[in-house]
Amino acid sequence: MNLEFSAGTLPVDRVALLLVGSFLVTFVIVRLWVRMQRDGPSWWPRSLSSGGTHVHHLVPGIFLLLLSGFLVFALAPGSPWLELLAVAFGAGAALTLDEYALWLHLSDVYWSDEGRRSVDVIVVAFAVGGLVALGYRPLDLDTLQLGWLAGWWWVPLLVVVGNTATVVGSALKGKYYCAAIGIMIPTVALIGALRLAQPSSWWARRWYRDRPDKLARGGRRAAIWGDRRTRWWDAIGGRHGAPVDTAAGTASTATDAAAGTATGTASDTDRP
Repeated sequence: MNLEFSAGTLPVDRVALLLVGSFLVTFVIVRLWVRMQRDGPSWWPRSLSSGGTHVHHLVPGIFLLLLSGFLVFALAPGSPWLELLAVAFGAGAALTLDEYALWLHLSDVYWSDEGRRSVDVIVVAFAVGGLVALGYRPLDLDTLQLGWLAGWWWVPLLVVVGNTATVVGSALKGKYYCAAIGIMIPTVALIGALRLAQPSSWWARRWYRDRPDKLARGGRRAAIWGDRRTRWWDAIGGRHGAPVDTAAGTASTATDAAAGTATGTASDTDRP
């Protein structure tokens, strides 16, 4: 698939691949940097501040997103500027989404248990972006290879409605990864829609109230996959919810803080 620009025709997949690659590389660099700030030697550079105000790394990320996005729309550049702007946009997206949990909680929960939500969003964004770079498109009937069935007007309509229903069903059951990836690959959304709902999901609250057996089975499965996800996400983004030694004192886990046993507060200036 090609996209026309004023300076010529460029393969969209290549641009998307550069964007996703920049996104991944930036995320890896940022996570390594903040892990070194937390666990590394004392001489490792600390956070950026201006006039005593801590500057989170989502701030330059937002500026990169706005600037690169505006230039693409305003100038419709050709090669190599389009590729450079794609790299800038991917880097800005990684810097911004890496602190998604801060948007949600409006507090610095980067290394708390709630901070894993940033890794959730990063993984989903990378998966969806990677599928786009590989040529997948949302509700793209050409990739479904319907053959002669595509000639019947109701078949494509049925595919679109069915895919939308399974994506919504997956989301209502708390299967957000299946819902996001299922936009590109309908089979994934179908699997999420057919499996047991997460105990905390809308579906479980609505339909499992009189089915304690399903609620219990869903809870057991959620616990198993939750433990696995915690290990995987901590391997990707660093250990969350653990005590952190800082120059200002010792930060206890979010659980300890809730129980009233916290011995200190993590300084907001100990990471970007």
